[in-house]
Amino acid sequence: MNKRTRLRLALVAAAVPWALLGASVQAQEVLKIGVNGVMSGEAASWGLVNKYCAETTADMYNAKGGVDIGGKKYKIEIVALDDKNDPKISITNAEKLTSQGVRYIIGPNIDTTALAVKPVMERTKALNFPYAFAKELYKAPANASVLGMVASYQVGPIMYDYLKTKKGVKSIAFLARNESDAKNQQVEGADAAKKLGLNVVAGSESYEPGTKDFMPPMRSCCPAWRRPTHRCSTRRRATSASRARSRPRPRRTRRSWPRSRAQRPTAS
Repeated sequence: MNKRTRLRLALVAAAVPWALLGASVQAQEVLKIGVNGVMSGEAASWGLVNKYCAETTADMYNAKGGVDIGGKKYKIEIVALDDKNDPKISITNAEKLTSQGVRYIIGPNIDTTALAVKPVMERTKALNFPYAFAKELYKAPANASVLGMVASYQVGPIMYDYLKTKKGVKSIAFLARNESDAKNQQVEGADAAKKLGLNVVAGSESYEPGTKDFMPPMRSCCPAWRRPTHRCSTRRRATSASRARSRPRPRRTRRSWPRSRAQRPTAS
């Protein structure tokens, strides 16, 4: 074996491990999961929670070599798109994700945006996990959506019944954010409470997105908050306290006790 032949064999031997490594990396397929939700504006927290949770879960699986599906490891890749709480953008995002081969999509978060993408999901046979409560998403003939969380109309009646039977609650008020899905949940909650025999003292009041001071909307929906009794009683206590402080205190007189003869000083 001459020198040139030995050099060729050495180069081949050095290249084989790298070739095998590249083959193993290419062999792992990627599973793309989409997130289509509101990630900006007043409702941004709803979509961002979906995005961050999806990314964190993907990192956990990828750190262990990927997710095992049918005995095969897949690396998870999250593709997140902001729909800005706009149904038209939600549809555009859904079409973009499905055109990229994404077949599992988390979101949207609002009833209006979730209903808007429903035809796209069904047409492309993609599986959708919306965080919205519109029943049209889950009732037949709908077949592309899986409820991402427990709906208010499922857990609400259980909570109201517990408050009534276990805690003696007789009246209830519903204050909703001024958005379509929140208002729908308000109506459903009030109806469920009435069926249980609770007195609904407020069932249509709302507050605007971005509200930080909730005292005005609370006063508008709850009769107890409208009464000035709390402020009056507090004011009376404060006035009484100030009067008590302003009264002159009686002067204390120092009483001199007579000394006994033994205690009196004597001249030396």
